[in-house]
Order: sequence, then structure tokens, then C-alpha cells
Amino acid sequence: MKELSQTKRRYQCMEENCSYELTGKATLLDGTYCPRCNGPIFPVEPELWQSPKNEMVREQSWQAFKESGLLWWMNMVLHTFGWAIVFDYEEKELKRVYPARVRFRGFSEDSNTDGYRKVSRYLLHNADELRQEAEQ
Repeated sequence: MKELSQTKRRYQCMEENCSYELTGKATLLDGTYCPRCNGPIFPVEPELWQSPKNEMVREQSWQAFKESGLLWWMNMVLHTFGWAIVFDYEEKELKRVYPARVRFRGFSEDSNTDGYRKVSRYLLHNADELRQEAEQ
């Protein structure tokens, strides 16, 4: 199997009204945005995501986790216990990710609306695969 960085992937925009698709090297496109609408793009060929070591685990980028809405979703749960997953950026570059104790709880209405939209789009685009995995 080719190294992941050399593997070409097909990507599709996750925005509702955009069906833009592109192909490129995995390391170049992971965590990037649609050139047409600036929405998040994700691989659409799951077999290329699979780790050659373990088909039960497929490593994903932190950017994909964030853009899917799952970071927001998990932080909603973690806020209940005074915790959060923090993304630390320097000049738009992700430097590190870490768990932290926090004193605040919840998000603004705009953040919640955006989070629900992202999670809904993620579910829409991944429902078949999630169902197949659950039934195996």
C-alpha cells in the first residue's frame, strides 16, 4: 500500500448547496476548504482512510474533527464537567490540542447553530457508512 501522503484522494465539499469535488494528495488537502464556497471538504473514498495496521482505526486530522462539528459536540458534553478540548493556534497554524479545565459552560446561540449544522451535514454525508459499521 502507498504511503498515505502519496495516496490520491477524492474530496467533496460538505456544504448543502455545493457539490464541488476535487482530487489531490492526502497531506495537501486534509484540513483545507472548498475553493468555490469556502466550506469544509472531506474524503469521499473511505477505503483510502483505513490504516494498514488496523482496519478498525482510521486516523483523521484534527481539522476534519473540528469541521465535522464533533469538536463542538464533544465540548458541549465536556463543559458539563468543567472540561474542554482546546485547539491552540498561532497565526492560523494549529500548534497543539489538549484537554483543559474550564470555568465557562456552553456556547453562544450562533456557535450552537453552526455546530448543529456541521454535525447534521456530517451525519447526512456519513449515515450509510455509520449504519454499515454498526451492523457489522
